[in-house]
Amino acid sequence: MPTPSFYNTGTATVAASGTAVTGQGTAWLNSIRPGDLFGTHKGAGIRIASVNSNTSLTLAYAWLGGAQTALPYEIQITPDSARMQETTRLLLEQLTNGNLSALAGLSWSADKLIRITGAGAADLIDSKNIASLAGLTGAADRVPYFTAAGAMTLTPMTEAARSVMDDTTVGAMRDTIGGTSGLGAIATTATDLNAITSNGWYISASPFTNAPTAAFYLVEHVQSSTATAFQRAHLNGNTYYRRKASSVWSAWALDGGLIALTVRVTSGTHTFNPLANTALIIGIGAGGAGGNGSVASTTNASAGGGGGSGAVVMSNISLAGVTSVACVIGAGGTGAGGTTTVIQSGIINLNAAGGGAGTNGVDSGVIGIVAGGSPGSASGGDINISGEAGGSGWSQGSTVASTFNTMGGNGGSTPYGNGGAGAVSRGSPSGGANGSAAPTGFGGGGGGGVRFGFAATNAGGNGAGGGVIIMEYR
Repeated sequence: MPTPSFYNTGTATVAASGTAVTGQGTAWLNSIRPGDLFGTHKGAGIRIASVNSNTSLTLAYAWLGGAQTALPYEIQITPDSARMQETTRLLLEQLTNGNLSALAGLSWSADKLIRITGAGAADLIDSKNIASLAGLTGAADRVPYFTAAGAMTLTPMTEAARSVMDDTTVGAMRDTIGGTSGLGAIATTATDLNAITSNGWYISASPFTNAPTAAFYLVEHVQSSTATAFQRAHLNGNTYYRRKASSVWSAWALDGGLIALTVRVTSGTHTFNPLANTALIIGIGAGGAGGNGSVASTTNASAGGGGGSGAVVMSNISLAGVTSVACVIGAGGTGAGGTTTVIQSGIINLNAAGGGAGTNGVDSGVIGIVAGGSPGSASGGDINISGEAGGSGWSQGSTVASTFNTMGGNGGSTPYGNGGAGAVSRGSPSGGANGSAAPTGFGGGGGGGVRFGFAATNAGGNGAGGGVIIMEYR
């Protein structure tokens, strides 16, 4: 067994129960190592935890030898053989904790890296991504990115881009890029809308001054300079706006416009949009039917008159206190005149009468002319427009083949619909078809029917139904 060696150059100071040892005239840094024993001059030594400098040691445990100041001391040097035994013990301890067996259990293959997944556990992962990164040639203002699995390349990363990436909030990013024309956060400190000089949304704990009215608006302020700006103020579904040019604000104006358009072809109650302030209501009466073409002799011809069109009534009303109107839609005439379209509420009573039916054609061997249906009339509106009378029917009978002529009257038209064209036929007595074209849109009259050469009746066309158009504004 080797004989222990000792170090006792200089003196040492240590407090009772202390762990810090201070040397005087010592050279511990190159002579002493952790694991050596301090205090063998008092009997059993205490293991040295660290050698801090030539004049400073730290003990692993509290000093039990009592306080001493600049007194002789002794450190027992641990033999190298003992250190080797301890190192071997620690290595064996590490090798038997499962890590080595975890590595031994892996199936090694190309392009793989070891990954520790836990104590005594490991697996292999693909190293292609790392290899692709290692294969890049770095350059200033460039960053790598994946182009595919296991494939990377470089892309520019400018100083401007980096200045945004280190920001932690959207607001900070906006400030970095100089977002002076963007909208800022909602402010709660503005009270005078004329005094706002920064872009953003503003509210106030008290009614704004220089607002459309003294109320609590949500205000949007956008400016390109202190002399040129735009503001919108929102309250209860209404939006007001104004502009500033050459440092002078314009008056506030209501940002109105059409917010609802309804076309009704069936009767019922219409409920207004609660945001609407006014409404333009248009009623169209139904069209009358065209007259029939009817003959009883092979030498006679007959052509009916066109049906008259319905009237049109218009009214612009305030919706203050008005929530709905009742609409009765006129029906197009079938062998008769069209019926009336009626629109009513507590403040209006609009009536657009239907057009009359065209007169049935005369059964005549000579020239016969009949009148078209009468136009409908309107009442109750700001504007009342009468309908259009139907066209006359004209016919010419004959005892000579190929000389029959019949022209049914055209139906009357409205601004919202065309009347049906009357039937037209001529030739030998083979029997004319009624064939009148159907009216289009709202309120047009039916075309007159025609007949010649055979005893029969061809009916005129039906009239078009009425309608209601409602345009709501705020």
